[in-house]
Amino acid sequence: MLAKVFSSGVQGIDAYPVEVEVDLARGLPKFNIVG
Repeated sequence: MLAKVFSSGVQGIDAYPVEVEVDLARGLPKFNIVG
């Protein structure tokens, strides 16, 4: 199952978009950060 969440982050007075994609599948648990 693929899910995408849009959010925002703040650093000082600047805001920037954050996009998070999650893929849920059967198998061994793992955690990957890309980017």
